[in-house]
Amino acid sequence: MLLGPVAVVAAMDKATSDMGPPDLAINSAGMMRNGEFTALPYETFERVVRVNLLGSRNFAAGALMYPWCAPVRFPHRCWTTSALTEAGLPNP
Repeated sequence: MLLGPVAVVAAMDKATSDMGPPDLAINSAGMMRNGEFTALPYETFERVVRVNLLGSRNFAAGALMYPWCAPVRFPHRCWTTSALTEAGLPNP
């Protein structure tokens, strides 16, 4: 699993070197751990945040470093994250 920004950039470098610049870059990482919010261990919640939010940030920041992700080539971009705020919250 690629979570850190250095690992993400290294993976993008290798993929671009091996296959050339992409026509499309999609980040679809995400995870959900269900349970009552107060019963979820801190470590579980932290991992969800790291994958869903920081992982998405690292992908976007890594991709934007490359000329193949420039506005001229990709005038429209869409960055998504998972519905972290929905997980583990009690129903009213």
